Amino acid sequence: MGCHFRFPISQRKRIRPSQRPISSRSVFKAPPHKWLLIALGWEVALIAVLIQIPTVREAFGIIKPSFSDLAIITGFGLVVFAIIEATKVVLRKKMPAGRKINSLI
Repeated sequence: MGCHFRFPISQRKRIRPSQRPISSRSVFKAPPHKWLLIALGWEVALIAVLIQIPTVREAFGIIKPSFSDLAIITGFGLVVFAIIEATKVVLRKKMPAGRKINSLI
């Protein structure tokens, strides 16, 4: 025999849309997260330093990418991004109408 205690509905923690996992929402509807933006900016700055400063490039043996190299990298990134967003749309449409995404957690 165990003791079961249930909180009243008014005291249960409700998950707000901003607390749902980002993977369940579109990137266009997700709120910006401060640390994610800081990390993204930091990575861009480090890559810019590695690519733009000649002495750093020579120390690491990096060849400056050409415009076509950057276009290929950007193209692959956009393809992956589009596939992930399309998958989210398809999965949302397959969900039953009354069921919310946060109830899957």
